[in-house]
Amino acid sequence: MSVIIGDPKDRTVQVARATLAGEKSTLSLGAALGLLQEVAAGGGREASAAVAALIEVAQDKGEPSVRAAATRSLAGVGSSKALDVARKA
Repeated sequence: MSVIIGDPKDRTVQVARATLAGEKSTLSLGAALGLLQEVAAGGGREASAAVAALIEVAQDKGEPSVRAAATRSLAGVGSSKALDVARKA
């Protein structure tokens, strides 16, 4: 059984990015990171935007636990750009 966290209309790359930037939404930080990793790994049309959002968070000066989670998400994506940033982080 799977559970969808947050309002389905908020499950977009744009809202996930805003959530990680501290804006209010129905997504938790964990759900936002998970959504970005899922979209990035899926390779669809929004994959590059999701990878860019994860890179942004991994390189941010914000909360260390959020940066670490974004770095782990990048490592799970598998693209060379994502892996390079994850290694440097």
